[in-house]
Amino acid sequence: MRIGEAAARLSIEPHVLRHWEEAGVLVPRRLRSGHRDYDEASLDWARLIKVAQGTGMSLAEIRGLVAADQDRRRTAIASQRDRLRDQMTALRTADDFLAHVGDCVHPVLSQCPECSAFIAYCESAPSRRYGVPITS
Repeated sequence: MRIGEAAARLSIEPHVLRHWEEAGVLVPRRLRSGHRDYDEASLDWARLIKVAQGTGMSLAEIRGLVAADQDRRRTAIASQRDRLRDQMTALRTADDFLAHVGDCVHPVLSQCPECSAFIAYCESAPSRRYGVPITS
């Protein structure tokens, strides 16, 4: 199928498929006319790319999974899972802080031990903004 139909079936824009091809993560076969031809296997791989991106993986990381042997693939996936767990912990901490602030009785946040502790947590690492890790 052509790029427009493939994109519609994947609920993405055609330019996304072109970008993935440029990045080397999804390379469809080409017809004699030069048009891209996406088969069901291509669509399945595109769905996997969407899911991997949804976990926060970059296209370079996804491309690395394709080329990696099983041990390196497991290591890369474990690393991504560790990042996700760190983000979930940070998000829970931020959520707890917001719940606290909603009920905080101190007129100034710096007078509250819990608010001050959260601010210190955020300032303790330059890669953290509002308690949530900044990832590339």
